[in-house]
Amino acid sequence: MYTLRLQDFRNHSDTELQLSSTPTIIYGANGSGKTNVLEALSLLSTGRSWRKSPRESLIRHGEASAVITLEAEHLPTTTLHLTPTALRLRHHHKPSTLKAHIGRLPSLVFAPEHLHLFDGGKAERQQFFDRYLYQVSPAYRAVLSPLLQAIQQRNSLLKQHSSAAILHPWEEIIARLYPQCVALREAGITTLLPTMQTALAQLHPAPEAITMHLQTAEPSTHSSAAIRGFFTAHRAREYHLKRTLITPTRDDIVFFFRGKPLNDTASRGEKRSILLALLSSMHTHMTLQLGRPPLLLLDDVFSELDDARQASLYHLCGAGATSVLTTTHLSHFSLFPEARSIAIETLVSPTPKNPQHHRGVNPGAATRIRTEDLRVTNPLL
Repeated sequence: MYTLRLQDFRNHSDTELQLSSTPTIIYGANGSGKTNVLEALSLLSTGRSWRKSPRESLIRHGEASAVITLEAEHLPTTTLHLTPTALRLRHHHKPSTLKAHIGRLPSLVFAPEHLHLFDGGKAERQQFFDRYLYQVSPAYRAVLSPLLQAIQQRNSLLKQHSSAAILHPWEEIIARLYPQCVALREAGITTLLPTMQTALAQLHPAPEAITMHLQTAEPSTHSSAAIRGFFTAHRAREYHLKRTLITPTRDDIVFFFRGKPLNDTASRGEKRSILLALLSSMHTHMTLQLGRPPLLLLDDVFSELDDARQASLYHLCGAGATSVLTTTHLSHFSLFPEARSIAIETLVSPTPKNPQHHRGVNPGAATRIRTEDLRVTNPLL
């Protein structure tokens, strides 16, 4: 059982919700703040949201800060305090760090934008995989953060056209950490493949083989020596571009289906089956490696799936995890007779002059919560 409290977070002035081991379905009109609940749980899990928005947009209009609090039977009371410039974490009212917290509340997110994971930009794929790896692999966390910091420092120096001697210390860090980052990403992808194939077989009686691998933007840069040589050979090019070319943000995860690039051969339905199989595989490995199933955060995706794929996602929600789902229509949830539903209603107040950073909700509105038994509220059950 979880108790989640949102104070001045997006359009929630002071909202408290109870989440249990049975699926919780949050429903309401568009803009009522359903997705904001999932976003708060994502922030508590990883310190990050999957939504691309500035930190100040997380804070209710007119307030200086926001607070997210979670009480759970197996966790210390966790409080996240957000300001436009900082994120502070506390366990039982004592200061803590994200480094110590990551993995305590594992989570997986499935949102409408992930339906375009394969045919969208590589930044979406990187974020999707990195969010998973960051939670299951302490080694990956230990490598990725200092690597990105070193690249950022080197980029700043390249813009200043600093000498090779000044660039050298940062290049040594990159040359040491980037091969480790590549190896850990490749290992994580390889580990997912067998269970992903098994999950796909449950959706397709005779599934074709699915493969995926990491594709680095600059070939032959998987060793420290090769990276040092690359920096020497391409220094003029990087000075001109004012950025480092060897970086994990330029790499991509590529998928093959029937021996061809996935986007060239898979139908729309097959892509969704493969995505669900990937999600199932991540769920399996997170449970094995962290000793508990991840929190499933599913943002209005059932309406995008056919009956067979809805059933697959339903079984995933029943795999021992707490799952929180959002929707505008309860009719999509005939498979969930045991679920609890939470209605979110927005009580409209005057909209502020500059609401453009609040992603479609009225930040000046209040929110009312009503918890119901889904069997009562859904006429299909």
